[in-house]
Amino acid sequence: MRTLTTALTLSVLSTPLCSDTINVPADFPSIQDAINASVDDDVIVIAPGVYNESVINVPAKNITIQGSTFADGFLATTVNHVTGAGWVFRINGNDGAANPVIKDLRITGGNSPEGGGIWIRDSDATVIGCVISGNRAYDEFGGGGGGISVLSCSPTITECTFNENSAPQGGGFFATSGAPTLTRCTFTNNWSYYAGGAIAIGFGTDLTLNDCTISGNTAGRVGGALWESGSSTTCTLNSTTVCENLPTNLSGSFSLSEDSCEILSCVNCPSLAPSPSGNTPTTGACCLGGKCVTTTQSDCETAGGTYAGDDVACTDAECATSCPADTNRDGSVDGQDLAAVLANWGLPCEE
Repeated sequence: MRTLTTALTLSVLSTPLCSDTINVPADFPSIQDAINASVDDDVIVIAPGVYNESVINVPAKNITIQGSTFADGFLATTVNHVTGAGWVFRINGNDGAANPVIKDLRITGGNSPEGGGIWIRDSDATVIGCVISGNRAYDEFGGGGGGISVLSCSPTITECTFNENSAPQGGGFFATSGAPTLTRCTFTNNWSYYAGGAIAIGFGTDLTLNDCTISGNTAGRVGGALWESGSSTTCTLNSTTVCENLPTNLSGSFSLSEDSCEILSCVNCPSLAPSPSGNTPTTGACCLGGKCVTTTQSDCETAGGTYAGDDVACTDAECATSCPADTNRDGSVDGQDLAAVLANWGLPCEE
């Protein structure tokens, strides 16, 4: 690890520092501490485990923040937001021009007005190989992107899974003004109580989706998969599958390549976009820290959770909760819980 004396000496001499690897928790106990100590080109490697932190601020540094993986390629590092409302990661280019990389992390627990999992502004950041699950944006007057929210920038997001995130618009992803690109990403079981169950884009956005799969997402009004709104807005889908989203797949104007598939039933698509690993791992409900997330059995047990079984949904898992109104056990009481109550209103309970 770089020492303070060396850093000060090199700073005085105005000599560029060599890149360094900073290990969490071996060198610093928290991810934020490691980021604060880093300089451009450093790589922060986070050991396997669950890291409960408040908002992680990524300042104007070109650094890589990287989790660990198991031998089978599954993610071994989870970053969970704690302590009230806030993002898991906050990347603000207003702090200075920088394009950090976030890689191989399971990002969960975010709960903010917009961009619960990752909030990106004025930074062409890169997010690769992450699972963004169980995050929430709640500002009904424009809040969006339970998983990721992008403002005035063009990040690159590759081989990421968006699952069980929620927001007023763009349950998984929201962008306004910029040209973000998503490649080989999967959106499932995301929810918005207005529009864009998986994705919503607004004014001045040029969104490109390459080889993505968007299925099983829900919006309260329009665009279960994607909602496009506002002037100077375009969305291009290349080799992308869009199916089985409610109440409709698309709302707005979109450009679909000939090898894309937009249809009601996924079984009618000639081929689904492959998952990043080339196969689809078996997942199920995992009771972890008083909430439920969808993951593999190995990842669940490594994180210290209790696995409810393959293909078991969080709504069917009997996870202990201190909040009885949280009917779907996602850690918050919101429109999804109300919808579940109304859908079952008047029906007899099973013995």
